[in-house]
Amino acid sequence: MPPPSTSADTQTFGPLKRKMLDAGHGTPEQQAAYREWKAARARRLEERRLQDEVKFLEKCEQLDLKRSDKELILQASKARMHRTLNRRYVGRRVDAADAYQAARQLIYMAYQRLVMDRTGAPPAFTGRQEIITLLHRLAHWLVGDEICTCPEPVDCIPVLKSVLVYGPPGNGKSTVAEAAAVASVQLSHAYDTGMRLGYRNFDNVMMTIRTSQSLAPVEELCRSSLVLDEIRENHLTYTHYGDRVSLMYDLLMVRYQNWVRDGVQTVITSNLRPDDLARELERNETTPRLTDRLIEQYEMVAMRGDSFRRRVSAASAGPNLPAE
Repeated sequence: MPPPSTSADTQTFGPLKRKMLDAGHGTPEQQAAYREWKAARARRLEERRLQDEVKFLEKCEQLDLKRSDKELILQASKARMHRTLNRRYVGRRVDAADAYQAARQLIYMAYQRLVMDRTGAPPAFTGRQEIITLLHRLAHWLVGDEICTCPEPVDCIPVLKSVLVYGPPGNGKSTVAEAAAVASVQLSHAYDTGMRLGYRNFDNVMMTIRTSQSLAPVEELCRSSLVLDEIRENHLTYTHYGDRVSLMYDLLMVRYQNWVRDGVQTVITSNLRPDDLARELERNETTPRLTDRLIEQYEMVAMRGDSFRRRVSAASAGPNLPAE
């Protein structure tokens, strides 16, 4: 027969009442009942903890761990450790090989869908090995994998680094970057990779700045991991209502600080070479600080080849298209 309940067992203390009593207010009887209630609550929590520990140990004793199971657990532990060291949250056990396979399928699927939406035809990879290689490298990077054991291995992007993709217009930079952003959202949701990229086209950002007469949109670009698409030369010399504002310089410097402090990642696409980008941005700076920071933060990826848009136009126009 259970013991009769005391006043502390039946009396409830809400947040406001607890705060008041913790501050020393209330009658002596209320303070005594509150101390008894806290002691009873602590005992219940300790009993629950001990019960959970017993259940856990019983479950461990029932497990028949084979060698392969132990290897899988070790592999998953390594995956969690990699993501912890790389400032990425992992809420449950993630197998590195499974996460990479999912990343590769998702990023290829996203790229194929984006190309079909824009051209009406599936992507043609003939003669464009750099596209395949970049998609492969980004798949590893999105899940925090720095070791490629594929039949055709690639040099993995260091997980702590951001990515700057540059090259002439029309060779697939923006489509690959957007596909990475789309895939990262799904991977973050399903595999807790901790990498969730937003997407902003910088032409749209500049249009918003001009129409709103405010630099607030730039402040929003400094906070989270993001794809900054289509950074062009005219963005570097933007004049905000007569005042020369080093908008891009300040944006990259703030994102560098957030990358160092919080691991905020950036994927940049541009038709400017990194050295040209840094030289233009540092033109009016007394101390050229940006170049070293770009080298430290970004993995530079060059994209070459003819424009996909010109190929599509040539194919649709037929033999009457004038030669360039």
